[in-house]
Amino acid sequence: MFAYELEGLRRLNIQDIKWGSSYRVKVRGRTGKMVYVSNVSRPINQRLVAKQYNVSTETLEKHLSPDYKADPKYRFYNGNYMESHLYEGVEATDFYDKLENYWKVRILNTVKLDEAEGRQHSGRDRSGCWKPLEGKNEDSKVID
Repeated sequence: MFAYELEGLRRLNIQDIKWGSSYRVKVRGRTGKMVYVSNVSRPINQRLVAKQYNVSTETLEKHLSPDYKADPKYRFYNGNYMESHLYEGVEATDFYDKLENYWKVRILNTVKLDEAEGRQHSGRDRSGCWKPLEGKNEDSKVID
Protein backbone atom coordinates (compact mmCIF):
# COMPACT_ATOMS: atom_id res chain seq x y z
CA MET A 1 0.00 0.00 0.00
CA PHE A 2 1.37 3.39 -0.99
CA ALA A 3 1.78 6.21 1.52
CA TYR A 4 -0.80 8.41 -0.24
CA GLU A 5 -3.33 5.54 -0.11
CA LEU A 6 -2.69 5.09 3.60
CA GLU A 7 -3.19 8.83 4.20
CA GLY A 8 -6.43 8.73 2.19
CA LEU A 9 -7.76 5.82 4.24
CA ARG A 10 -6.94 7.69 7.45
CA ARG A 11 -8.68 10.84 6.15
CA LEU A 12 -11.81 8.73 5.67
CA ASN A 13 -11.43 7.20 9.18
CA ILE A 14 -10.91 3.71 7.77
CA GLN A 15 -8.89 1.66 10.20
CA ASP A 16 -5.69 0.19 8.79
CA ILE A 17 -3.78 -2.74 10.27
CA LYS A 18 0.00 -2.90 10.28
CA TRP A 19 1.05 -6.13 8.60
CA GLY A 20 4.81 -6.54 8.67
CA SER A 21 6.25 -3.55 6.84
CA SER A 22 2.98 -2.79 5.04
CA TYR A 23 -0.64 -2.05 5.96
CA ARG A 24 -3.91 -3.83 5.22
CA VAL A 25 -7.62 -3.13 5.55
CA LYS A 26 -10.13 -5.65 6.89
CA VAL A 27 -13.17 -6.09 4.61
CA ARG A 28 -15.85 -8.68 3.88
CA GLY A 29 -14.78 -10.51 0.74
CA ARG A 30 -16.83 -11.68 -2.22
CA THR A 31 -17.55 -15.02 -0.52
CA GLY A 32 -18.76 -13.35 2.68
CA LYS A 33 -15.70 -14.07 4.80
CA MET A 34 -13.59 -11.36 6.41
CA VAL A 35 -10.34 -10.84 4.49
CA TYR A 36 -7.43 -8.41 4.60
CA VAL A 37 -6.81 -6.26 1.52
CA SER A 38 -3.43 -4.68 0.88
CA ASN A 39 -3.85 -3.52 -2.73
CA VAL A 40 -6.57 -0.86 -2.58
CA SER A 41 -5.64 0.35 -6.08
CA ARG A 42 -7.61 -2.48 -7.69
CA PRO A 43 -11.23 -1.58 -8.51
CA ILE A 44 -12.68 -4.75 -6.95
CA ASN A 45 -10.86 -4.03 -3.69
CA GLN A 46 -12.05 -0.42 -3.77
CA ARG A 47 -15.64 -1.64 -4.11
CA LEU A 48 -15.18 -4.00 -1.15
CA VAL A 49 -13.69 -1.22 1.02
CA ALA A 50 -16.44 1.21 -0.03
CA LYS A 51 -19.16 -1.30 0.81
CA GLN A 52 -17.61 -2.29 4.16
CA TYR A 53 -17.09 1.27 5.41
CA ASN A 54 -20.17 2.93 3.80
CA VAL A 55 -18.20 5.28 1.56
CA SER A 56 -18.99 5.96 -2.08
CA THR A 57 -16.48 4.66 -4.61
CA GLU A 58 -16.07 8.18 -6.03
CA THR A 59 -15.09 9.56 -2.60
CA LEU A 60 -12.73 6.64 -2.07
CA GLU A 61 -11.07 7.14 -5.47
CA LYS A 62 -10.72 10.87 -4.81
CA HIS A 63 -9.02 10.35 -1.43
CA LEU A 64 -6.81 7.49 -2.65
CA SER A 65 -5.51 9.34 -5.70
CA PRO A 66 -1.81 10.31 -5.65
CA ASP A 67 -2.60 13.92 -6.59
CA TYR A 68 -5.21 14.50 -3.85
CA LYS A 69 -5.36 18.13 -2.82
CA ALA A 70 -7.47 19.22 0.11
CA ASP A 71 -9.60 22.34 -0.26
CA PRO A 72 -7.18 25.23 0.46
CA LYS A 73 -9.89 27.11 2.36
CA TYR A 74 -10.57 24.23 4.76
CA ARG A 75 -8.90 24.31 8.17
CA PHE A 76 -8.97 21.75 10.96
CA TYR A 77 -8.16 22.78 14.51
CA ASN A 78 -7.87 20.15 17.24
CA GLY A 79 -8.48 21.75 20.64
CA ASN A 80 -8.40 20.40 24.18
CA TYR A 81 -12.15 19.90 24.47
CA MET A 82 -13.43 19.99 20.90
CA GLU A 83 -12.30 20.06 17.30
CA SER A 84 -13.18 22.68 14.70
CA HIS A 85 -13.72 22.20 10.99
CA LEU A 86 -13.70 25.64 9.36
CA TYR A 87 -13.78 27.14 5.90
CA GLU A 88 -11.81 30.39 5.92
CA GLY A 89 -12.01 33.07 3.24
CA VAL A 90 -15.10 31.64 1.53
CA GLU A 91 -17.21 33.87 -0.71
CA ALA A 92 -20.86 34.36 0.29
CA THR A 93 -22.18 32.43 -2.73
CA ASP A 94 -19.87 29.49 -2.04
CA PHE A 95 -20.91 29.51 1.61
CA TYR A 96 -24.61 29.33 0.78
CA ASP A 97 -23.98 26.56 -1.76
CA LYS A 98 -22.13 24.52 0.87
CA LEU A 99 -24.83 25.24 3.45
CA GLU A 100 -27.62 24.24 1.07
CA ASN A 101 -25.81 21.02 0.17
CA TYR A 102 -25.30 20.22 3.87
CA TRP A 103 -29.00 20.64 4.68
CA LYS A 104 -30.11 18.60 1.66
CA VAL A 105 -27.92 15.70 2.78
CA ARG A 106 -29.07 16.11 6.38
CA ILE A 107 -32.77 16.07 5.43
CA LEU A 108 -32.34 13.06 3.12
CA ASN A 109 -30.62 11.13 5.91
CA THR A 110 -33.47 12.01 8.28
CA VAL A 111 -36.05 10.80 5.78
CA LYS A 112 -34.15 7.54 5.26
CA LEU A 113 -33.87 6.98 9.02
CA ASP A 114 -37.57 7.69 9.58
CA GLU A 115 -38.55 5.32 6.77
CA ALA A 116 -36.28 2.61 8.16
CA GLU A 117 -37.92 2.97 11.58
CA GLY A 118 -41.40 3.01 10.05
CA ARG A 119 -42.27 6.56 11.12
CA GLN A 120 -44.24 9.04 9.03
CA HIS A 121 -42.09 11.99 8.05
CA SER A 122 -43.76 15.34 7.58
CA GLY A 123 -40.69 17.27 6.43
CA ARG A 124 -39.33 17.33 2.90
CA ASP A 125 -39.60 14.38 0.60
CA ARG A 126 -36.78 13.01 -1.55
CA SER A 127 -37.31 15.63 -4.25
CA GLY A 128 -36.86 18.45 -1.73
CA CYS A 129 -40.53 19.51 -1.65
CA TRP A 130 -42.47 19.79 1.60
CA LYS A 131 -44.94 16.99 2.21
CA PRO A 132 -48.29 17.88 3.79
CA LEU A 133 -49.08 16.50 7.22
CA GLU A 134 -51.23 13.41 7.04
CA GLY A 135 -54.20 13.41 9.41
CA LYS A 136 -54.82 15.91 12.17
CA ASN A 137 -52.22 17.06 14.59
CA GLU A 138 -53.11 17.21 18.31
CA ASP A 139 -51.52 20.64 18.56
CA SER A 140 -53.79 22.18 15.92
CA LYS A 141 -57.04 22.49 17.88
CA VAL A 142 -59.64 25.03 16.85
CA ILE A 143 -60.50 27.56 19.55
CA ASP A 144 -63.91 29.23 19.31
